This record gives sequence, structure tokens and C-alpha cells, in this order.
Amino acid sequence: MASVLTQPCSNWELIIIDDGSADDTWQVVMPVVTSDPRITYCYHTTTGLPRSRNIGITLASGESTTFIDSDDEYRDNHLAVRLEAMEHTPSLALLYGGIEYVGPLYKQYAPDALRPGKKIHLSQCYASGTFFARTSLFKTLNGIRNLPFAEDFEFIQRMEKRGLMIAKVNEPTYRYRLDADNRPCDLYERGGVNKRFWSFASR
Repeated sequence: MASVLTQPCSNWELIIIDDGSADDTWQVVMPVVTSDPRITYCYHTTTGLPRSRNIGITLASGESTTFIDSDDEYRDNHLAVRLEAMEHTPSLALLYGGIEYVGPLYKQYAPDALRPGKKIHLSQCYASGTFFARTSLFKTLNGIRNLPFAEDFEFIQRMEKRGLMIAKVNEPTYRYRLDADNRPCDLYERGGVNKRFWSFASR
């Protein structure tokens, strides 16, 4: 949350989706929520990452929507890089990527959705946490499907079928913490679910 607050552009809203966490999330975020009208907190019983993202999308009132998971961070220019790219190329429907991996090298791999039993480097994945698109696009495509894994890949496939323009960001402005205990790839391999999610929507 702190890395959103320090973004140079201030015209944003932050929607915090608490997916049934059993820790002190509420106590940590409420002082900031009550002091900043741009921030909304929403608690619901555990439904998993895709549905949590969809709740954030439904609540978003901004023109564009992007995400940040609870253990990750934005670099100071994260939003500016994406907003500039979208403004420079009006036909661009969605941006993804631009990740700095923080943690052990062996965790930079995830199960390959197309080859069961194999793994691929995270740089070859789409990583829905880095998706940046107009809010209307997410709503038109009915959000992220509730799949146990690779829901980001499935979303991209739906976009490609419609002939929508997708681009990858090369500059690493999203800091992805590999040692977090609720990483979707690790949870998938263990048969678990993500317990907490933060959604951001720009105005």
C-alpha cells in the first residue's frame, strides 16, 4: 500500500480487497483508509484470487485498472510508465510485465499451464498482478475467470481471440516478492488459495 501512496501521480483510487485474511490486515490498513478518501477497504470470506480481483474491478470507478498483491511493491514510476504508454498508443488494450524479482533464483519458475509437469521462467508468464488496462475492458470481458491456475493466461487468450492489442513492459517497475507465503504458483502446487489481495484503479 505504501508504494501506491508514494506514486508521483495522485489522481487514483485504491481498493483493498481482503480475501478472508486471519491476520491483522484490518488493523494495519484502517488508519490509512479513514484518513484518505481515495482508499476503500472491502472484506469478504475467502473466495480466491480471481474472484477477489473481480470484486475490485466491479468496485473500480476509474478509467483504468491495475493490480498489486499484498506482498509486492510499485517502483515510483510504475503508474507513470503505464499511463504514458497507454496515452502514446490509443489502440493498446492491455499492458503487462515489467517485473523485478525479489528473492531466491529457484523461485523464479512456475508450473507450465501448457505442459503439465514442466516449469517455465516467470518472465514467460503474463502475471495478472501487472495487468494494466481500461476498466471497461475488464468489465466487457467479464473479469478474470475463477480458475485454480493460469487465469491470467486464459484472460490473454480471450483478448487475442478478439484481436485486441497487448504489449509487454520491459522496464521493471513492479517488485514481485518471491519469498511471500501466498504466491499463487506456490499455492497452486500446494492446493491452497490466496488469502489477501489489493486492487488499484486509476481515475
